[in-house]
Amino acid sequence: MDALLECRRVVLPGGRIVVTCWEAVDATDDRVPQRLRQVDLAGQLASAGFVDVEVTDQPAWRAVEQALWQESLAIDAGDDLALRSMQDEARGVLSVFDGVRRVLATATAPG
Repeated sequence: MDALLECRRVVLPGGRIVVTCWEAVDATDDRVPQRLRQVDLAGQLASAGFVDVEVTDQPAWRAVEQALWQESLAIDAGDDLALRSMQDEARGVLSVFDGVRRVLATATAPG
C-alpha cells in the first residue's frame, strides 16, 4: 500500500498509473503466500486516492509464465547452480499456480 500511496503522491492530476502483479484467486487460500493474499489492486488503488480504477485478468500472460516454469523443469540442470535455483523456484511457483491470477491495473490521479 505504501508504494501505491507514493505513486499517488508523484503522479500529476489526470496522470495514469499502470501496475501488473499477481493476486490470489481466494484470499483465504493458505497455499498462496501471505504477501499475495494481501494484494487487492482494485481496493488498494482506490484507497490510495486513484479514480477510474480498472483491474483485468491477463490469462495469456499467465499461460506464458506457466510454460516458462514448466520448460525450466524439463531441462537437465547438471552442475548449473543458476538453473538449479530456477528449477527450485519453478517448483514453488507451480505448486500454487492454480491459486493465483495475473492482473493488469490502470488508474487515474484525480484532477
